[in-house]
Amino acid sequence: MELLQFVVLCLSVGSTIFVTISWYNSTVRKQYAAQRDFEHLKRNYQQLADNQAQILKEMDSRFDMATLDLRDIKGLITSIVVKISTENTGGWMKRNE
Repeated sequence: MELLQFVVLCLSVGSTIFVTISWYNSTVRKQYAAQRDFEHLKRNYQQLADNQAQILKEMDSRFDMATLDLRDIKGLITSIVVKISTENTGGWMKRNE
């Protein structure tokens, strides 16, 4: 009977040690996975912020170019209107300064 109790005690202690090691391993693995996921999210957020800054910079340069084009168009239209008003209308649209 003592041998049976000793075997049961050894199996109990062995299974307790095995469960404790498995629980610790699982906890460490979950902690590592959570840290890895957090680092991925952090990198993705940084990439999104960098891309947004680049897009805003590109939009700003395009708006600057569009503003310059509009100024050129306005100047051309003004010169055409002045030329038409002085040549074809007999001067009635000409400015009197």
